[in-house]
Amino acid sequence: MKTFVFDLDGTLLNSNSEISKKNIEAMKMIIQSKNQLILASGRMLVSMKKIIDKYIPFIKGISPIISYNGAYIIDEKDKLIYESIIDKKIAVDLINHLRNIKSHRQIYVKDVLISEEENDFIEFYSKHANVDYKIVKDLNDFIMQKDNDPLKILCIDDELKIREIENEIQNKFSNKLNIVLSFKNFLDIMSKEASKGNAIKKISKIYNINFEQLYVFGDSNNDISMFEITNNSFTLNNANKNVKSAAKHILPSNDEDGVYYAVKKILNDDNNFDDWIDHQS
Repeated sequence: MKTFVFDLDGTLLNSNSEISKKNIEAMKMIIQSKNQLILASGRMLVSMKKIIDKYIPFIKGISPIISYNGAYIIDEKDKLIYESIIDKKIAVDLINHLRNIKSHRQIYVKDVLISEEENDFIEFYSKHANVDYKIVKDLNDFIMQKDNDPLKILCIDDELKIREIENEIQNKFSNKLNIVLSFKNFLDIMSKEASKGNAIKKISKIYNINFEQLYVFGDSNNDISMFEITNNSFTLNNANKNVKSAAKHILPSNDEDGVYYAVKKILNDDNNFDDWIDHQS
């Protein structure tokens, strides 16, 4: 049995945050051929479920979901398989750092989006993810309350500034946290144990994943941990150079149904992609 793992934004979703008809057909082909399908995203679980309900409801009850970049995994029956939270004291230190540099920060607790500032960033994210948000007076006070353990902290800033912030946080927190760019101006911060690659390893025995028959698809830095665990790694032509260099195969972009063409070939046991992959793009 083959296992297919798909990132959402920039991979399965096109530039309009939609799953095209061809990519929906590809997902149906995987299910109908009795192969395994897994979604792995940095998105909130509630946001992922809305996409599933709208475009691919036929995977419900069949496929596990990896959300929050691997910090939260549920099985096909919505039962929690794995959860990795950020230590409260580390979270508070990070929030203080982001405050000091005046960068937007938001946290995710119990699948709820929470911020201490109402601004263009939180409004944009809320619209992008199709989720509501909650404003609290002080994120640190909220985190320190019982059971308010964050699954993820997200920093949003200007595209140029976010690179500087990433370097600063890596230098200060890389031994305590997993820090990855998930979008051109989104910096995702999880516990050290949380990554998409580790999530696949966590569930590999439950779902009898054969790593030689594991096909992973992604377009961002947070997908590289998946590429590292299989030789069958695919990125799209809309990915950045860093991601392209980490993947074995480069597909047409997310607006050109790259996923569909790859899935069709793989299911037909045709693993020759050289005729339409351009590693120089």
